[in-house]
Amino acid sequence: MAYDLPPSRMTSQDPPSPPPSDATAPRWYRPDRLLESLVAASSALALAIVIFAVARRLRYPFELEWMEGAVLDHVRVLLAGQPLYRAPSVEFTPYIYTPFYYELCALLARVFGLSLPLARLVSVVSSLASFALIADFVRRETGDRLAALASAGLLAATYELTGFWFDVARVDSLYVFLVLLGTWLARFGRSYGSAVGAAIVLFLAFFTKQTGLVLAIPALAFALAGSWRRGLLASTLFAAVAVGSVAWMNRATNGWFGYYVFGAPSEHPMLWDRWSALLLQFFWAPVAVPVLFALLAIVTPAVRQHGWGRWASYAMLLLLALGTSYSSLLHRDGFVNVLMPGYAVLAIVAGFGYAWVRRAAPPHAASLRAFASASLLLGFAVLSYDVRRALPTARDVLAGREMIQRLRQAQGPMWAAGSGFAACQAGHPEITAHAMAMADVFKTGDIDIRNRLRDDLLRTIREKRYASIVLDRGWEMLPPEIAGEVRSVYRLQTTLFPPSMADACWPRTGYHSRPEELWVPR
Repeated sequence: MAYDLPPSRMTSQDPPSPPPSDATAPRWYRPDRLLESLVAASSALALAIVIFAVARRLRYPFELEWMEGAVLDHVRVLLAGQPLYRAPSVEFTPYIYTPFYYELCALLARVFGLSLPLARLVSVVSSLASFALIADFVRRETGDRLAALASAGLLAATYELTGFWFDVARVDSLYVFLVLLGTWLARFGRSYGSAVGAAIVLFLAFFTKQTGLVLAIPALAFALAGSWRRGLLASTLFAAVAVGSVAWMNRATNGWFGYYVFGAPSEHPMLWDRWSALLLQFFWAPVAVPVLFALLAIVTPAVRQHGWGRWASYAMLLLLALGTSYSSLLHRDGFVNVLMPGYAVLAIVAGFGYAWVRRAAPPHAASLRAFASASLLLGFAVLSYDVRRALPTARDVLAGREMIQRLRQAQGPMWAAGSGFAACQAGHPEITAHAMAMADVFKTGDIDIRNRLRDDLLRTIREKRYASIVLDRGWEMLPPEIAGEVRSVYRLQTTLFPPSMADACWPRTGYHSRPEELWVPR
């Protein structure tokens, strides 16, 4: 006779219960949810590492990048009431950028005093605000908070790839923030006030770095796609302010503003023989996963669901941001900091693609979400780095202080063409042109301007106008006869670092140069 077993009992022959289905499994059990939790953790970790690094680097008293000190010299010129844009000379030659970053630092310096930490703080605040704007773009467009966090984390993960640049005293972080803010106002603003705000912010982006003129186009397209009246107001105001300001600056500087901002950069040699290598090295190999997600967002309804006008605006923004970054990298002496705006926009559009996959419909929704999250984790893994490479050490500080002490003991006036603010830190207040700024002039095709600068350099050396000259690798940027003339007219008095400090106090990014030798007249 057969007996029915109670429901609570099983024989050894009874089949095991199936695993919980995707619909009923706890969140920790489901692979897609587990991977999404890892994406959130990786994104938060990438942001935390950047915050940790910039907090450690902010108060470092010497250059994190070899052009930082000369940025402060630009600010000192403004504080002294002198013009930035003028004929190139030993006394001062400006960098080939528009002036807003220097003006902002000068405004802050009048209140808090001029220092490297102050100039870096502008970049730190700008970078943190950029992370927040990137996350808000994705959250507003997709409603997906995880994708928003992941997008901000993706940009943070490029900290090493862009040269540990988020916090250095250079124009780039402020520029990226202003481009994003202007685009945000144009995309999400609904009032005429927001249209005016977008135009003003985009103008300030252009007056921070001239490529902002290009990235203003897709930003203004967002305003036109939302409302042709708002778009027309923003576009008209931006054009009027930009054209009027350039015309006024050109007139006030006798044309030197246009020479440095537009003329000189346009004449710099391009590395066309490396176009494919740079494309693969920076726009595919390390960022293949974000690129694929961004392409997915463009070709699927992820962006088109907001209308064809906004789809075209995002596609144009992505293309122009990556295009300006790539073309800037192709310039001779270009550095990876120029990748920042391209990677910022790439992170936004990649977030759209990731959010779209996470909204995938059954029957394969969980599998698609798991695959998308696993891919994003691979992207974070490829971008991982050892943050210690970005951090100055106590030994760097000790070596830098010894170097400044040796400069302090030297007679003035002092000419430190490759060292920027170091002479000022040592009590020598004179401002001199930075080697990179002069090198940008020597790369142009205007023979008369180049010859006048060359003659001014040689005459300054032969007349022994400076009681001491600091030599470093920066002089290699200039025509070889300049450093050769220094060595024939001046003699080496001392080296600025002892042999035991041969590996200390070097910049943590950019050109590998530090003050090396002190020369005095023969």
